[in-house]
Amino acid sequence: EELPNVLPAIYLDAASDKWASEERGQHPNFTAVICINLCHISPYVVTEGLFAGSARTLRAGGYLLLYGPFKFGEGPAVPESNEEFDKKLKSIDAAFGLRNVDD
Repeated sequence: EELPNVLPAIYLDAASDKWASEERGQHPNFTAVICINLCHISPYVVTEGLFAGSARTLRAGGYLLLYGPFKFGEGPAVPESNEEFDKKLKSIDAAFGLRNVDD
């Protein structure tokens, strides 16, 4: 069911210098950007682009909401299953892996 205050999902190249709405000359003023399970299964440049694009397109006081596994501090990810998942992702592509919130 469509909600009047929620836009439908759109194609987004998060690593792009300009997001699709910016390419069309629109100047978005989003309340929130929601990102689910992206940062750990993409190169780090995508995470950087997500933060940069969100900064450009969110209204003052807007929210960037992230969901997914992350590392906290030095050492292995916890729980152990996240550390195993991180190793598996890196075996698929060295550019993948859990991101450390300190970065």
